[in-house]
Amino acid sequence: MSKQQLILLIAAVVFMRLWGTDLVSVSVFNPGFRFGEYFSIFDVSSVIYMVAMLLLTRAACWAFFPRKKYAWLALSILTLVPFFIGFRYLLEEVIFKAIFGQGNYHEGTVIGRYIGDNIQYAIGYITLGALVFLFENNIKNQQKLLQMAATNSEAELKFLRSQINPHFLFNSLNNIYTLIYEKSDKAPDAFLKLTELTRYMSYEKGNMVNLSTEVKYLESYIALQKLRFDYELSLVLEVDEAVLHHQLPPYTLIAFVENAFKHGDFKEPNFPLKIIATGNAANLKIMVSNKISTHEKDATGGVGLDNVRRRLELLFPDRHRFSVEKTDGVFTVRLHIQQAARP
Repeated sequence: MSKQQLILLIAAVVFMRLWGTDLVSVSVFNPGFRFGEYFSIFDVSSVIYMVAMLLLTRAACWAFFPRKKYAWLALSILTLVPFFIGFRYLLEEVIFKAIFGQGNYHEGTVIGRYIGDNIQYAIGYITLGALVFLFENNIKNQQKLLQMAATNSEAELKFLRSQINPHFLFNSLNNIYTLIYEKSDKAPDAFLKLTELTRYMSYEKGNMVNLSTEVKYLESYIALQKLRFDYELSLVLEVDEAVLHHQLPPYTLIAFVENAFKHGDFKEPNFPLKIIATGNAANLKIMVSNKISTHEKDATGGVGLDNVRRRLELLFPDRHRFSVEKTDGVFTVRLHIQQAARP
């Protein structure tokens, strides 16, 4: 809670405690009432000692409650009771009486009556001060929880980024090793494509990139993967210009297509690898589909899709839909991202 918010809170508490309910009552039931007639000089002293008690109670609570020094807190609260009685007496019965010629209590009020009456007031103001502290402390704890959640999310995003890079590099290097082992003339070109992709991974440090950037490096990735095959791949890549400015986590499309190359069959022209991005100013829709290969897959699997799924949950908690389907031998990944409104 900021200082301005604390001042407003204390001002509201003081106003409601001293005048709020009474002003509402007299304004409703006494139409001829004049507000100026309701206030007196002792309202000034009431504001002074009430604010003092609220601040002192709050200070005592902050000093001992977070450190769980409850005995010291109780002692400090008990000390505030005689302090309040003495402070009010000095303010109203000595200073104000000397200045204005009268005190707040009638002449002849016995000390026992005065003390008993002000113990009641002191307990009320201490209770209000404690409530102010509890309200402020609750807001502070909520802010800490939100900050911790944001920090944890950022740490998890960084971990996911670090996870997908080695995964991608391992698969790509493995493919280039195969080309080198087979003494293929495609190996140098494959190495250059990998260099472009590693540059993307090294310098694209943000959590989000434009779709246009992702598509650029996706094309390099596809070119790198094509070098593994001795036949022409059936491929459909369609990206609407209207959605090129949309934002998404880096390596999203690459992860989808990597999964397709790992588990897909591209020999049949009737079942091409489809990569389609459509939408409008407010929505981005991506669909990647491929025929599922019947060959045995590696036992280790991959982290790509699960990685993307988790990053989407962190970055677009209520603004995305992500689905994976297997129908009639075709594997389809669909992603719909609702873009944030522009300022």
